[in-house]
Amino acid sequence: MVRQMRAETTLRLGDILLQNAWVIEQNLNKALHHQLIHGGLLGNILVDFGWAEESSVKEASRLVPPKGRLGEMLIGLGVLTEAQLNKALAFQQKSGGAIGDILLSLNLVDAQTLCRTIASQQGIGRI
Repeated sequence: MVRQMRAETTLRLGDILLQNAWVIEQNLNKALHHQLIHGGLLGNILVDFGWAEESSVKEASRLVPPKGRLGEMLIGLGVLTEAQLNKALAFQQKSGGAIGDILLSLNLVDAQTLCRTIASQQGIGRI
């Protein structure tokens, strides 16, 4: 169940914890499964279940690169194309407003995907 290590330079919290031997793969899998079912932040789950030390999670969190802009994240997830994002950004320049609201109004993304992506971007777990 552990996702493949990303080929890109951007690593996720679980990847960093594994690489530094701060968590074992079996416990990371359990935490990811728990997160999928119940939501919550991965680091909190690992610490709460005693699968990782809080200091290790904090250090790994500092090593996680920033998530980026919402539109770029949605492109990275395969939800949007660059052309669709450019259309939404052009609309935003003309009329103003939040890009998320614009993406919804143009039916380029569904509300659940938008909320989950914003939650991930902000590091707040599931909304």
